[in-house]
Amino acid sequence: MSCRRSVLADGISRRVAIRSELQPNQLPGDDDCGAARQPTFHSISFIAADLDVSPKSVRRYIERGDLPAYKIGGQIRVSDEDYRQFLKSRRLNKLNTDGE
Repeated sequence: MSCRRSVLADGISRRVAIRSELQPNQLPGDDDCGAARQPTFHSISFIAADLDVSPKSVRRYIERGDLPAYKIGGQIRVSDEDYRQFLKSRRLNKLNTDGE
């Protein structure tokens, strides 16, 4: 993956990955540019909408310990890194048609 310098709206210059060159097993946002990234957090409703499941399902993932979460300012949030790891852990290599 290649990198380029980008100046963001806040005037901070950062190295960012060019997304058009993602590898097959790479998620958007995974980069090896060596840039220090600010942690990003997602709400339960964002994750529910992204996965097309109910917010209650996301809360169950959190309660079971499948999806680590943080309480920030009275709100439950999931870090982008933890969310990506959760998605990677659920990736299917082959569809099982036996109903399991």
